[in-house]
Amino acid sequence: MRLIALVFALIVLVACASPTEMPVAQVAVSPDRLLEYGGAQADALQPGYAEQDWLFVAQASDAIQLTLDTREPLSLILSTAEGQTVAEGNSIMLLIPSDGTYRARVTRQDTSGTALYTLALSSVVLETATETPTPTLPATATSTPTATTTPTATPIYAALGTFLGRLASGQSLVGRFEHAGETQVVTFEATAGQYLYLRLQPLSDGTDPALALFDSQGNLLISDEESGGADTPLFDHLPLPQTDTYIVQMRVDASGGDYQLEFRLDAQADTFAPPTAIPTQALDTLVTAPVSNDSVLRDHRPSSGQIERSGDYGRFTIDGHTNDVLTVAVHAAGDAALRPAFEIYDPDGALLQRVEAPAGSGIALAPAVLLPRDGIFSVFVLGLGETTGAFTIAYGLDGSYTDNLKTFAAADVPAQATLPEPGVRDVWYAALNAGDVITAAVIAESGGFDPALELATLDGVRIAYDDSGTQNPVIQQATIPNTGTYLLRVTGANASSAGSYSLTWRYLTTAPTPTPPPTIMPLMSIDDELMPGVIEEYAFLGQVGQRVRITVMAAGATQFDPRAAVVAPDGTVLIEVDDSGGDLNPQFDLDLPTAGVYQLRVSSYDETGGAFIARVERLTFD
Repeated sequence: MRLIALVFALIVLVACASPTEMPVAQVAVSPDRLLEYGGAQADALQPGYAEQDWLFVAQASDAIQLTLDTREPLSLILSTAEGQTVAEGNSIMLLIPSDGTYRARVTRQDTSGTALYTLALSSVVLETATETPTPTLPATATSTPTATTTPTATPIYAALGTFLGRLASGQSLVGRFEHAGETQVVTFEATAGQYLYLRLQPLSDGTDPALALFDSQGNLLISDEESGGADTPLFDHLPLPQTDTYIVQMRVDASGGDYQLEFRLDAQADTFAPPTAIPTQALDTLVTAPVSNDSVLRDHRPSSGQIERSGDYGRFTIDGHTNDVLTVAVHAAGDAALRPAFEIYDPDGALLQRVEAPAGSGIALAPAVLLPRDGIFSVFVLGLGETTGAFTIAYGLDGSYTDNLKTFAAADVPAQATLPEPGVRDVWYAALNAGDVITAAVIAESGGFDPALELATLDGVRIAYDDSGTQNPVIQQATIPNTGTYLLRVTGANASSAGSYSLTWRYLTTAPTPTPPPTIMPLMSIDDELMPGVIEEYAFLGQVGQRVRITVMAAGATQFDPRAAVVAPDGTVLIEVDDSGGDLNPQFDLDLPTAGVYQLRVSSYDETGGAFIARVERLTFD
C-alpha cells in the first residue's frame, strides 16, 4: 500500500507540473517526465531549453543507479521532490534515504543547440560495503556500497546494439553513429494490421546506414539499406503481422555521422507522395532541413553557432568551385541580441567580402557572391557592437539560401504567394509523366520584385531556368524525362528582391498513357558483396496474394553472374532464376502464396562471387 500511495503521489505531481512554470533563473524548462526502471530513455534538450526533469518513486534503503550518457556538456542532479539535493554527477549510485518521489534533473549552461542524451535508472543489489566515500554522494554520506545489478533476464535486444529507448508514433529521433560498424536499437509497440513507416536519413556525408526489424523474440523480419534512395533505408507502409513489441536495429557500415529516424504507425496502407500542404518554416530559424552543428556548410542546409563573448567568432567552410554564385545569410536566432556580421575568405586567406546586418536587424545577407576559383572558402561570423547570442547560417547556389516548402500546384490554376525577403526560395510541387511537355510562368505582383523561375527534379537536378531580367520569367517549353514529382522554384533573381507573385503552369503536350503501369513500392533494397562459394539470404515480410518484383544486379566492375531464389516461410523454394531479359541479372515477378517471412537467396552461377544490389518491390495495379 505504501508503494501504491507513492506512485499515486508521483502521478499527481506530474499532472500538476506546468510546462510554462519558470525557475528563478528564468530559463526554459521542459515538462516533467516519468523515468522507468530498466532500459534507457533517449531524449534531447531542444534549443533554448536548459533543463529536463525526470521523476521516479523510490523507497527508503532502495539501492539505485542513475546514468547519464551524452557527448554534450550536460550535468545530472538528483534531488527530492521538495528540491533538496541528494547527489550530483553523471553516474550516481546510492541508497535512497527515505520514501518519496525523486527528481533527476538533466541540465546545461549553453542552450543554443540540441543536446542528445540517454538517461538510465536501475535497481542494484548491495553486497558489501567499504569506507571509501562516493564522489557523487553529499557530505553526509559515509560509505559507498559495492553494487552489482539485480539479476534479471537479458533483454532480447541486448545483443543487437546499444539500446536508446522506446519510440512513439510520429516521433522523429536525431542521433549519431560514432564509428563504422556501430549498432543502435529502439523498440516500439504495435498491433496486428498496423502499417509501419520508418525512414533512416543520414545527415552527414559518407554515412551509409542500414535498418533491420525484429519481433520481440529476436526473429529477423526484414532488413533494408537503400529503399528510400542512396544510403537511405526505408520501410514504407509495411504491414505488421502481429501485436508485439518490435525491435529496430540501426547499423552504420561506413563512417560514423549524424542521422534522423522518422517513425510512424498508420491504420491503413498508403503510397508516398509529398504532403498536400507543407507549412512554411519560420524565417528566423532557417529550418527547412534539420539544423546541423557541423562547421562544413552544405547547399540549403542550415548550421547553428553561438557567439558567447564579445570578440568571439564562429568559423564555417564551403567547398566552392570556379564561377559558383552563392547567396550567404546569417540570422540571429530567436530573441538573441546578436547583430551579426560575417567575412568570406578565399582558399588563400584573402578577404572576398564582408557583410554587416543593418542597425536594428538580425540578418546579414550577401547576395550573388561570385567565387573566383576552386577550393575551401572560410566564413567567419561575429557580433557587431559587442553583441552576443545564438545564430543560424546557411548558403545556397544562385539566388537563395533557404526554402519555403509550399504545396502541389495544379495545371492552369494560378498559385499566389509572397516571398517575404530576398534569398528565400518558394518550392512548389507538380506531378508529371514521362513525355509530358509543359510551360510555366511567374508574374510579379509587387513593384520592384524581379523573380526567377526554375523547374527541377525532386532531387534538385535542374531541367529549365529563366531569369530574363523582367518581372515575368517564362519557361517556354520543357520535356519531362521521367514520371514523378517535380519542383517549380521561385526566388528573387540574385537574392536582390522579394514580393508577391502568381505562378501558373500548363501542359503543351500530355504523354499517352494507354495502360496504367503498376504502382511500384520499395520493400527491400540491399547493397552487398557475395564471397566466392557463399550463399546469402535476406528476409522480407510478405502478404497473401501480394505480387513482388525481384531484381538482383551485379554492381561495379565485376564478372559476377548472380542467381536468385525465393524461399517461402515453410522453407519451400518457390522459384529460382539465373538470367533474364537477355543479360546475366535475374529479374522476375512472383505472387506470394501466404503471409510470413520470406527469404531472398542470392548465390553465384559459377561460385565466383562479387558485389551486387538486390531489390524486392511491391506491385499494385489500379
